[in-house]
Amino acid sequence: MSTFRIPLCVAFAVFVALVTHATFLAATVEARTIQITSGVFSAFGSFGGASGNFAGDGFSFSGVGLTGGGVNPNCFPCHPGDVLFLRTTYSGSDLPGSGVIDGVPRSFGMLLPFLASLVVEFNGSLIVPPPPPSSADVGLDAPFTFTGLVSSLTPGENLDLVGGGNAHVVLTPITTGALFMWNVRQTDFTFSPVPEPGTLAFVTGGVLVGIARAVRGRRADWKSDSR
Repeated sequence: MSTFRIPLCVAFAVFVALVTHATFLAATVEARTIQITSGVFSAFGSFGGASGNFAGDGFSFSGVGLTGGGVNPNCFPCHPGDVLFLRTTYSGSDLPGSGVIDGVPRSFGMLLPFLASLVVEFNGSLIVPPPPPSSADVGLDAPFTFTGLVSSLTPGENLDLVGGGNAHVVLTPITTGALFMWNVRQTDFTFSPVPEPGTLAFVTGGVLVGIARAVRGRRADWKSDSR
């Protein structure tokens, strides 16, 4: 009597299909919105790693962002007077960690039956300063906004995350002959209980692509004083 064996490649393809199907089923579940009110998330350099924690009503996360995410500046390096965008993103298996959802401990990573998946995006901007009088690093502050998405195969654990606060950016000077530039060394995103007044001006709407679905961002119009 012969034994029928399913080829490993077929078994793997079926597994991926089942996980993908479950992911999109989870994405169709209506998500609750959680305001993130505390924590610090630090991104190291441009396109580098990260680490930190943040929490809100019934939710908390502590983990690391693997290399490949991080601050995605529009200038790299930056010249004095440039607008430096602080858009920082991590998602899925690039953002492993642990936390709590409604009092239940959860592990985060790729969306699987025993894991929840987290996608985050930070947004903000600032004007790159002129050359400093010395070669020391320079720290600048700017408001930021935050959007995130928690996807889980467990009912009730699909969450939309929103928040904001202050971003502290450390710039390192780069001097090559007469040419002067700045490089982003570290960005610390510190959450506030209530977004600071200037924060909403930087909402660009989180464009987050994960295997679940995109985070729906918010957008606010910039209002300037009329003279």
